[in-house]
Amino acid sequence: MVMTLMEPHSFPEASPTRPIPGGQGTGINAGVMLLAPNMADFLQMQAELREPWHPGHVRGNGPEQDYLSRFFADRPWRHISVENNFQVHHMFNALHPWLGDAERLVVCQNYQTVRIVHFSGDSGVKPWTRCLQKSFGWPSRDQDEEYMQSFLSDHHSYLLWVKKDPERWSKMERNMFDDSSLRGFSLGQDGAIYFEDESGKVLKETSQEAITAVMDATRSS
Repeated sequence: MVMTLMEPHSFPEASPTRPIPGGQGTGINAGVMLLAPNMADFLQMQAELREPWHPGHVRGNGPEQDYLSRFFADRPWRHISVENNFQVHHMFNALHPWLGDAERLVVCQNYQTVRIVHFSGDSGVKPWTRCLQKSFGWPSRDQDEEYMQSFLSDHHSYLLWVKKDPERWSKMERNMFDDSSLRGFSLGQDGAIYFEDESGKVLKETSQEAITAVMDATRSS
């Protein structure tokens, strides 16, 4: 979770970087939150939200999470572990060669500990889309592997680190920004991934062990 650093129940004025009074630039972005019931908090929230001009009604990217960010800004928020909000696409993000000890990779190696799987992203990565659209032969399971390949193709980091898709690498290199974590990486003519800096160019690929762990966890999900 990312918390906005604000005084609780205080709301900023408009400014060049925040054109809407009461607006905010960031806050909670959580797939799973655990909140302790508290009647006093609940009644205060009700009172605030009944007020039509309260800043809690300001439109935002995530209205309810923006409101909770402000209301609980002074509370002792803490991380409740990847196992409780296991985002599938983040597994492939963790295959970046610099992230060999990422928490998600460790969990992938023992994915039976995962309690909640979070399929964040567009409709193509929602497993229920297959059921609702009756695609890939659903409800037959004969096309599970075809569906799996379609599912994976919607994950940018899968195409980079696992499939090593030349088209995706070419597009990524054309749109590289200065502080990108991918700067210096490239796909070689031999299909291998290299990293280059002022000291030279070296082979820099994700370990096969990590890739296998992520793929096994994905299939299990």
